[in-house]
Amino acid sequence: MECSFMFYKCIPLLLSFSTSIITPAVLAKQKEIYPDALPSNVWQTTAVYEAQNMSLNVIDKYPGVVGVSIWDANTNRFEYFDPTDWTTRAKNGGAGYFLITGNKREQINFFDNGVVLARTLEKLTPNEFTYSRTVPREMKSGAPDVTIFVVHTPLKVEHQFTFSPNIEKK
Repeated sequence: MECSFMFYKCIPLLLSFSTSIITPAVLAKQKEIYPDALPSNVWQTTAVYEAQNMSLNVIDKYPGVVGVSIWDANTNRFEYFDPTDWTTRAKNGGAGYFLITGNKREQINFFDNGVVLARTLEKLTPNEFTYSRTVPREMKSGAPDVTIFVVHTPLKVEHQFTFSPNIEKK
């Protein structure tokens, strides 16, 4: 089974997230993270901020993180869509499986093309899904790393998004 091989390769990554110790200080810093909110909406990227300037939306400089996404809690599948014409990005690696770690700090995507991506959850409620991750500035190879905060809100357009028929659901 293709999926199990992919998860097997990720065991060291998953184990690194399981060693967190919950202390009163950690609990005091807990963020608004409600995992059930992720599959409850179709999400659209609405803002991207660099950590150095959280007041300036630089969404145009990070097109690689901009899109529409759907998430299925029963299968743990996700799929990304183009925000301008609603076409799926599954054929270009924009689909796979996801999980949220037990401590609710990280969301890990296991893309069908073998890429694994861990993102820090900043906020996950029925009205907002925000994560952060470190990338090269403006996603340009060789540029200095910067932490970006990617903000999503529920899509307000009437359109029926469904998983691609060629996507195998387990």
